[in-house]
Amino acid sequence: MALGIERNLHLQRSLAMVLWSLSMSLAPFIGQNWGGGSITRVKRSFYLANCFSLFWGLFSFLILAFCSHFILMTLTDDAAVLAYATLYLLIAPLGMGVMGVGANVGSGFNALGKPLAPLIISICQMLFLTVPLSLLGNSLFGLSGIFIGGILSMLISATVGCFWFYSVLDSKRSSDQISLRVLSA
Repeated sequence: MALGIERNLHLQRSLAMVLWSLSMSLAPFIGQNWGGGSITRVKRSFYLANCFSLFWGLFSFLILAFCSHFILMTLTDDAAVLAYATLYLLIAPLGMGVMGVGANVGSGFNALGKPLAPLIISICQMLFLTVPLSLLGNSLFGLSGIFIGGILSMLISATVGCFWFYSVLDSKRSSDQISLRVLSA
């Protein structure tokens, strides 16, 4: 049984590597364009990376939803073990896309020279979102609620992180426009 879960988790990690690679590649691109003052390119690349992350997450979920049950059925006859493992492997991959968006947020802030922002997001996600939402999910829905609580915490922190990132970009654009007006006057 453990082998079946390990194989599925290996497949899940392999699919997640695409998103990690994307976020690591995004940082130098954002940093270069930020330094060059091309805020529009930074916003566009960040937006496209997040769209790709969400679509890749959906694709990964479909792959894992299709493969997990078959792999687990070959490795265990225990109905309870099969049910719990299948439940995890059907719910947990739903968060892969938002995990990618969260990784993009962290890389984006690091590229802007603001590493404190992703640290704050991560700490708040863990302490104020994941733990309480998982406990609430457990009390409302049992084991599946724990997994759903984790996904909701990623969704909330990725959304807040995106808004924060865009607000930093917009404040840079505003300050640049003010500087240009002062220089031209």
